Amino acid sequence: MLIAGFSFVFTACSDDDDGNVVPNRLFRPLFVNDSIYAHNNSLHIVWYDIKDARGYLAEISLDDFTTVLESVETTGTVADFRGLE
Repeated sequence: MLIAGFSFVFTACSDDDDGNVVPNRLFRPLFVNDSIYAHNNSLHIVWYDIKDARGYLAEISLDDFTTVLESVETTGTVADFRGLE
């Protein structure tokens, strides 16, 4: 069974962050129910579209994303990671 953490990175930040800002959905995409599954050495994820997003970056890491194992850029709402070890 494949167990991995993943994150989405978007470039839509402001430099005038006062530290008290509550992140909106841009940094916490909503996943489609039952859309995340692992099979053998593959991971498949689907999320809901975020209005006006030009693209998405999905990453897999086993730590705090200091080390990124795999990365997928897409303009859609699906990411497939294959051949994971």
